[in-house]
Amino acid sequence: MLQYTSGSTSDPKGVVITHGNLAHQFELNRRLLGLGLETRGVFWLPPYHDFGLISVILSTLTGNSELTMMSPLSFIQRPALWFDVMNRVRATHTAAPNFAYDLAVHKTTTEQRAQWDLSSLKVVMSAAEPVREETKRRFLEAFAVTGLRPEAFCPAYGLAEHTVAVTIFGRSTLRVDRHQLEMERRAVPADGADSQVLVSCGELTGDVDVRIVDPELCVGLSDGQVGEIWVDSPSKAAGYWGSPDESRATFAARLTGMNDGHSYLRTGDLGFLHDGELYVCGRVKDLLIVAGRNIHPQDVEDTLRNCHRAIRPGDRGLRHRCR
Repeated sequence: MLQYTSGSTSDPKGVVITHGNLAHQFELNRRLLGLGLETRGVFWLPPYHDFGLISVILSTLTGNSELTMMSPLSFIQRPALWFDVMNRVRATHTAAPNFAYDLAVHKTTTEQRAQWDLSSLKVVMSAAEPVREETKRRFLEAFAVTGLRPEAFCPAYGLAEHTVAVTIFGRSTLRVDRHQLEMERRAVPADGADSQVLVSCGELTGDVDVRIVDPELCVGLSDGQVGEIWVDSPSKAAGYWGSPDESRATFAARLTGMNDGHSYLRTGDLGFLHDGELYVCGRVKDLLIVAGRNIHPQDVEDTLRNCHRAIRPGDRGLRHRCR
């Protein structure tokens, strides 16, 4: 089948997904997420996005699991409905992008949360956009009264060119020195005012080969160094439909000095490895270099979001001239 990229950083491209890609992805999700006969999934993700179609609908069905679907519009109009349904069916699995967990905190009341029992949830996946530590913390604090277990929260990372998932079940957060991250492109653990907290997007497993690579020199980097994320596995797609040159450049990248015939998918994402887990920092093409500092746009957005309560994602300011 053809699976189109999101188009968030360039025009959407058709990714050729093979039967083998899907089979590997389903088995990866089944094993890592514990899908089976006892699974009861509740989801509102749209089927026209890979997160909804492959990670949720098809993976759950091929795992012989029970699936309850909602409309995305129903969730947006009334976020509490998501939790009403999970409470009613005793859901074990759910998933959503980061924004949904922010919305859940802001659009549900203390009284509503006190009525829900979410202790049956084993997996609460967060993916498809950057996972913010502040969002994770606020959501778990607000929903603690429901019996939701913190260990159920499941950050993950994936992309259309790898069918979907690359890593799943990020367990850790890491506080790093902001100066070292921006100036030296190194993740150095640190405390203090000039530090930032990053969320792991999952543990490395034998299913997917993940490398951190210098995007210009194409040489592998050591743990803690920030570089482009390269991946290889049976989930790596066959290429872009009708674009052989771009397919070779993206899906058949090779490390400098390595002649073993092994090739990788260049994700275009920046990240680093620490204690066997993957941390995603941003996009190669989005990186801003200001006075020698490497600044990621999402960090600017987070700073603006936190500087005043009147600033919210997606809003825009309008200046009216009075007469």
